[in-house]
Amino acid sequence: MMKKQTLYGPSIALGTNMIAGMALFTFLGYKLDCRFGGGRMWTLGGMFLGLVYGGYEVWKLALQLQAAAKGNEDRSPKKEEENTGDRQE
Repeated sequence: MMKKQTLYGPSIALGTNMIAGMALFTFLGYKLDCRFGGGRMWTLGGMFLGLVYGGYEVWKLALQLQAAAKGNEDRSPKKEEENTGDRQE
């Protein structure tokens, strides 16, 4: 149960970052459309940048979770038993 609680924080942060990034870049694209014209090209470009930003955030989270999982593997009880068995010679 403790592991599930530790994943809530990064998951909420990821969702918040994706929504904020999409909203911000789309809004900036919309404002550029209003100012310079050009149909909806700036808005679509802003949406695309928001998606790229969201993908970057997912990638960062995946790396963090992978590092945390690797750290937990190194501290597993099985490894500790093997290490203590070597010292008892």
